[in-house]
Amino acid sequence: MKNKKENLKHISRLYAAKLGMEIPILDKQKESYFKFFPLRKDMEMKQNNEISSEEEIRVGIWKKTGDYFIRDVKYNHEFIQWANTDRFSEKKKKKRIIFLGESVARGYLLCPEVTPAKILQKILKSNDDSLENNFEVIDLSRTSISLNELETLIKECIVLEPDLIVIFAGNNWKKSIYPLDKEESEEIVKKSKEEKRFEKIYSLYQNMYTKKINQFFNNIRIIVKEIRTIFILPEYNLKDWGISEDDSIPTWCQQEDKEWYELVEELELAKKTKRLFKIKEISQKLISLNPTCSLGFVEYANCIYKEGNVNEARKYFEKALNCGIFQPYSPPSCPEIIREEIKKNSVLYGIEVIDLRIIFNEYLNGDIPGNELFLDYCHLNFEGLRIAMFSLAEKILNRISYKVELDFKLLDEVVSRGYFLSAIHCAHTEGKSEEYLLTLCDKAIESSQHIILYMLQYLEMVNQKLRFVFCKQNQFFCRSQLLKTYPLLYQPDRQETMDIELVRAIVTALKKKEIDVEEKITQLRIEQFSAQDEAIDLLESYYSENTYTYGHKRRGAYFKRSDRSFVSVIKRNTSFWIIANAEETLVLEFSVRVPQINYKTERLLLIYLNEKLIKQVRVGGNWQSERIAISNSLLRSDSVNKLELKWPFWEDEYLKMCALNELRYEGYDLLVRNSKLEYGDIFRLDISRKIE
Repeated sequence: MKNKKENLKHISRLYAAKLGMEIPILDKQKESYFKFFPLRKDMEMKQNNEISSEEEIRVGIWKKTGDYFIRDVKYNHEFIQWANTDRFSEKKKKKRIIFLGESVARGYLLCPEVTPAKILQKILKSNDDSLENNFEVIDLSRTSISLNELETLIKECIVLEPDLIVIFAGNNWKKSIYPLDKEESEEIVKKSKEEKRFEKIYSLYQNMYTKKINQFFNNIRIIVKEIRTIFILPEYNLKDWGISEDDSIPTWCQQEDKEWYELVEELELAKKTKRLFKIKEISQKLISLNPTCSLGFVEYANCIYKEGNVNEARKYFEKALNCGIFQPYSPPSCPEIIREEIKKNSVLYGIEVIDLRIIFNEYLNGDIPGNELFLDYCHLNFEGLRIAMFSLAEKILNRISYKVELDFKLLDEVVSRGYFLSAIHCAHTEGKSEEYLLTLCDKAIESSQHIILYMLQYLEMVNQKLRFVFCKQNQFFCRSQLLKTYPLLYQPDRQETMDIELVRAIVTALKKKEIDVEEKITQLRIEQFSAQDEAIDLLESYYSENTYTYGHKRRGAYFKRSDRSFVSVIKRNTSFWIIANAEETLVLEFSVRVPQINYKTERLLLIYLNEKLIKQVRVGGNWQSERIAISNSLLRSDSVNKLELKWPFWEDEYLKMCALNELRYEGYDLLVRNSKLEYGDIFRLDISRKIE
């Protein structure tokens, strides 16, 4: 197998030579991961607990030193989250604009070369030569900044004597009410048992957001009264993002889960046969059955958009976005509750508002925004950033020329990298489909073929059963600055994945450029991930997870509980990856049970391999073990096989399950457990080679 691995390395080196680039050779004595990230966790904790001097003046991670504010090394573990602003001076003669916000405000996936603040600076400079020495834009944006952190930063930046404060935020405010306290959580649980439960739960969330956002604006009211402030309301990739993994799992279900999943299966069949009328009919039933999930709204909106009813489609796309209120871990977005509270408070406190929903609607001549302006769900591509910053400059100057040429060094390579990083981001955070990821990979290569070398290196790294940090390809990404832009290339503990869909998308995109590595990837996978001399635990994240950002607590088909030694399934159809040589015969061994309500009642657990039913097992409340031989005739030639467990429905036991949870848990813990049904428990799920 060593020669086969060398073949892929050889392709990478040949391509690097063609582009005049270098692939680093690992030198454990001189180069290591810790060179790039020197502070270990315990060192960070120690430094963060140091007492600052009373004279210390700081803004975010920047500390005043002499005439300058410079990045404080005490916070170097946070540098990757903040704008790439190394230092800035005390205010002199220039009019100062402080630019604050979240990842969209940072130009995430395109930064540090291209950022909204840099685009704004160029536009202001180009529109009037006399402004060159009068305006400066100081970028203090931070990825994933919370509402409380943003409030603190606004107060701290007053020492910089700003003439204008720009706040580009709202996508992260959905998380601002969490964690819910015990009373709030139990009130939601209480309402979940009543008539019109969805409307009542939504109303509770609305009250919590209103209180939180009102408090934020009230706390900065004196500042925005004295200093001109512009708030940029973000927009979402309504048309092209689609649904996320959780959107097909019903929330606050009450005995209608069987009907829900049957409708979902009908929907998938209708989509395969492209029966638009049937898709609309099923989507409306899903909306009526459970309006907390965006699945029905998105599918219905897609149908009527294809029919040309753009305005009505927009309404349903926006309703789908509002479902995020019920899904605290869904992608960052700014649902209607939050948008309206921001607008209301902005009017109250005299804050000017730029609503990108209106700006993009005008730019697209009434069409719904999609991938033409976005890299993913909310992060803007270069065109989206350009339009947004022109609108901001016009608000600042009351006049603007849209003919300004925005010249950025190596823009094509930056855009290319942005699309490739977006593909990785979408795969790791939301488990997007191969088709969606392929579009991003194609755009990356179209922008610059230099990205092909990054793709080849990534393929070799992800197809090793080894954490990225220990792969020598990781040094290539560190040296190329990729990891300083995109921290999610690192893996959380015990949540590594094989990136099945992403790898397929990259391989397909490379094939279009006559670079075929599919066979080599198959060989690598078999070597690294198949059952060799011992059994493989399919509950290991490589085989059970498609994403890793949020981990087992809520992602994918199942999640682990800290108080249990087994896995509890929260999705009726639970899938796992099996990597195997198509010529081998395998043995599947597992121990499972269903919710412990009635130990004597047994129902059928259906087991599929590559969409073919291979076994029906009667399961009950007691643990039971099974052993199934898998013929090699069922295995795929590309080594990637999908095992799926379809659990029995327990809709008639739902209320009993909730009552049992109330005896064991309280507060937010109870809310989490009652908001999602549990379909079964898995203690063991092993795959091994059958020894003849």
